[in-house]
Amino acid sequence: MRELLEQVREELAAQIVLDTVPLSIEASFGVALFPAHGDTVEVLLQHADAAMYQGKRGMAGVVVYESATATNPSHRLIVQGELRRALEREELVLHYQPKVELATGQICGIEALVRWDHPQRGLLSPGEFLPAADAVAAAGTVGALPDRGSPSPSTISARATPACRSCARCPSPS
Repeated sequence: MRELLEQVREELAAQIVLDTVPLSIEASFGVALFPAHGDTVEVLLQHADAAMYQGKRGMAGVVVYESATATNPSHRLIVQGELRRALEREELVLHYQPKVELATGQICGIEALVRWDHPQRGLLSPGEFLPAADAVAAAGTVGALPDRGSPSPSTISARATPACRSCARCPSPS
């Protein structure tokens, strides 16, 4: 079964061009088996869903449900609710770091990294909230964000890593 699902993932990941736009699909599969992982359709679906989200967090394509490593589905719902409020309160922040050209070692630009400045848990990395972001985006919350435009040079400089601040391409705080 795992081999079949991996084959499906590979086929979905094959790049196609649609109206001159190259597209590919990344898929994660959660597997729950009867009766080992549940004896009702509802329980099996919950366990398969938990396994799928575990796969998304760990970048695994196919995950078979294991009760010892499963995330509590209510925890995910709590994070989704908190993330909706975080978007309203503008708790998601960008941090900037340099991009380095490996061949030359030269800094060739900067990249923005999103972090959640959670009021109780502090700065959270994307791995802690991106699985919940899928559901929040599907509900239209992310699309409803006001367009804040591009960050100012002083914002980039203030949130840049020390290596990025020393880069000639990093805007100076003026």
